[in-house]
Amino acid sequence: YVDPKSSPYKLIENTDLTISLPFTSTSVAASYLSKKSIYYDPIQKVNKNDPSACGIEVINDKAELEKLIINHFSKSAVNLQK
Repeated sequence: YVDPKSSPYKLIENTDLTISLPFTSTSVAASYLSKKSIYYDPIQKVNKNDPSACGIEVINDKAELEKLIINHFSKSAVNLQK
């Protein structure tokens, strides 16, 4: 639960990865803030090359999403150790 009075920009500033449903503005905001951002389409109705994605990656497979999360946070952990 996120308080509706909370600023999405403040929340996104404190994230490493933003996963949004297509095509919500949170992924666009995350990209604007130079944060890794993807759209996750669990019902597989969105074309991965849909122009509405504004260049943000669309993932519609749970295994692919899991792989992205593991890879992203593995890289983040390596960067923290440097």
